[in-house]
Amino acid sequence: MYALYLGQDSSMSLRMDIKQLEINHLFSFQTDAEEIMKRIVDHKGVTQLMVINKNGHPLNMTLEMNEASESQVKHIHEFAIAARRVVRDMDPTDNLVFLRTSSDNFEILISPDEEFTVVVVQEKMEKTTK
Repeated sequence: MYALYLGQDSSMSLRMDIKQLEINHLFSFQTDAEEIMKRIVDHKGVTQLMVINKNGHPLNMTLEMNEASESQVKHIHEFAIAARRVVRDMDPTDNLVFLRTSSDNFEILISPDEEFTVVVVQEKMEKTTK
């Protein structure tokens, strides 16, 4: 499996929380999923958490649904699908497990799965200098 990283390494505990959230959503452990979502949101710098189903519809979000948040969900879902295709083009037997992209101010952590995708947006902790 490929984990496609763009930007700085993510904290291991945040990645483990995201994976645990995927497992709990998959098996519908609602109470556990809510507890894990709270733990993810409580990580320093986390500003948004989204769980998007395989059709691109939000299952759970820390944002209110409006035109801007609908656009974010749509674009992130399309981005995850495109990244998965890139990995599959490199090796048809492989699968994307984690994607991280970074801007000047934010990092977007995307953990796609067959049934849904977990997305975490966090403020960039430190700017790298050359």
